[in-house]
Amino acid sequence: MSMFEYLMVIVSIILGLGITQILRGFSKVARSRSRSSVVVLFGVYIFTFHIQVWWALWDLHAFDAWNLGYFIFLVSIPCLLFACAELLFPMATTAETDWKAHYDSVRVWFLGTLALLSSIAVLETWLFLDVPLTHAYRIIQVGLVALLIVGMFTKSHRMQLWLICSILIIFTGGQAVFRLLPGLA
Repeated sequence: MSMFEYLMVIVSIILGLGITQILRGFSKVARSRSRSSVVVLFGVYIFTFHIQVWWALWDLHAFDAWNLGYFIFLVSIPCLLFACAELLFPMATTAETDWKAHYDSVRVWFLGTLALLSSIAVLETWLFLDVPLTHAYRIIQVGLVALLIVGMFTKSHRMQLWLICSILIIFTGGQAVFRLLPGLA
């Protein structure tokens, strides 16, 4: 087992815990009398983000300068993703949970954590993979962070719905262009 494979075990476990939290959260929202499309769509986003992170980590298989500091920096992304899953879909929710009120109560922390996570992802690709800070995908990442920051200060559920729809379109489009089309990654 290589050092990369060894380190990816704990990363995969943390990502799996986050995915479990999200799937459990979808089940809770489905059984609730007070649903929120904003919560469901952000759940779709962080679920997709978990999958994308797991897939993208393969890019690090050639990195061979691992040490504890690098590992702690690397594991910060799955840990922050899990924190987002727990903020959005906490274990203590029930069928009586008012999901709009819950989202309002965690909105700033949730979106702030997502913005921090996206910023760390930029630094990690620069540090581990030498992807320049001027790479074309940075436009997408900066756009996502900007929308998340706007969302932190926006209380309107209609605006939140518009923001998450925009985030999903930008994120999915960016992944399609930079992951699926050869030569752009």
